[in-house]
Amino acid sequence: MQKSSIRFGVVGCGRIGRRHARIIANHPETTLVALCEPSPDPEEFKELESIPMYSSFHELLENHQDLDVICIASP
Repeated sequence: MQKSSIRFGVVGCGRIGRRHARIIANHPETTLVALCEPSPDPEEFKELESIPMYSSFHELLENHQDLDVICIASP
């Protein structure tokens, strides 16, 4: 049986959230599925632009109910 990837969402995409997102995206056993940030700076997310970005936590959950982990990187 093949092990499936752990599916992550990241809420809060400031400096720490972006760091978590990049680590998750580059780990071989995880998949970065979605990001949530009310006012993202497009320049900060060039390498993650293929990942869906939502402006609200509720919108992220409505669209990705199959997440295994949600990383909260918000004050």
